[in-house]
Amino acid sequence: MSREGLWAIAFTAAIGLGTIWFLLNFEQVPTREWVGMSGEARRNPFLALERLAERMGMPAHEIRSLAELGQLPPQGVLLLPQPRGELARRERARLLDWAAKGGHLVIEAEPARVPDPLLDALEIRRKAVRTSGPRKPVEIAWPGAERPLRVDLPAWQVLEAKAPQIAEGGRDGAVLVQVAHGKGLITVINDFGFLQNRAIGTHDHAELGWRIVGTGQPATVLLVFNNPERLSLTSWLRANAPAVLAAAIALLALWLWRVAPRFGPIAPDVERTRRSLLDHLRASGRFLWNAGRRTELAESAREVALRRVSRANPDFASLNASERAARLTNSFGLAPEDAKRLLAPQSPRTIPDFVRGIRILQIIHERLARGRRTGPKETP
Repeated sequence: MSREGLWAIAFTAAIGLGTIWFLLNFEQVPTREWVGMSGEARRNPFLALERLAERMGMPAHEIRSLAELGQLPPQGVLLLPQPRGELARRERARLLDWAAKGGHLVIEAEPARVPDPLLDALEIRRKAVRTSGPRKPVEIAWPGAERPLRVDLPAWQVLEAKAPQIAEGGRDGAVLVQVAHGKGLITVINDFGFLQNRAIGTHDHAELGWRIVGTGQPATVLLVFNNPERLSLTSWLRANAPAVLAAAIALLALWLWRVAPRFGPIAPDVERTRRSLLDHLRASGRFLWNAGRRTELAESAREVALRRVSRANPDFASLNASERAARLTNSFGLAPEDAKRLLAPQSPRTIPDFVRGIRILQIIHERLARGRRTGPKETP
């Protein structure tokens, strides 16, 4: 057997042994992959909390318009997420009056740099704090709970209220406060992220969410304010097309960099050179030729030359055609056919014909410029 055959057998054997080893040590198993929210859960971030409340015996539904805020049932629980810029003064007063009559208003605090008239009316202040290190869950000692509840609440600001019933948070201050308001309750939380679909199943988020909305006083219904009017194209693009949005921003920045003026010394303007008279005459002649006025151009040049000949020879105008041709032949040294061509109307069809006619006229002008005698030759 040849050497090439032995190498082929060895290679085939190695492939076969490798395949057997792979099949003995690996197997195909199903895996889970996060594909994001879909359907109702994608539109309503608090759907899981609503399902939890319904499972615990409390009806739950959404409020999708500002008009429904004026028809809240008594002793209900209303989740009011941020932003709340669309709430007018009359609607804020109506909400506080509803809470004072026995409702429970759960408010997500606006960032400290954003005005929040609703919290200002409740005399609940927000104070921004600096955090360092990794973010850690906060332990909330809720009344009635067997142990502190671990909740992932951001501590980028703290809440301060007068005589709160509950004030829980980290080392810098409270991130959750609850105060009495008339016959009802007001609960203010730094962030509602732990109550949303993505996070409610981690740590003790579900238990704290239920203790907030379902305990403390008898509640009839859970209401979630999810106003679709707050949605915008920018928010939709950030949520559904971040790569396209980033590419568009990069292209915009590149275009601005390309068209923006550069810093540095001002470049001097290019000095404009004045064209000579010959350039203007050449351009005018080219324009007339292209416009189909070649006959007019040739006739004008011929008439100018004949007028100069007439000024130099006063009797030239009184001569007949044959005498004029003889005068041009004798005085300017033109060939008889060129003299007849000069006296006949010009109608050149091609550029060579036009150039030939202009050459004859140029001879006339040069002879006249040198001051040669233009009268008839004397015979000895």
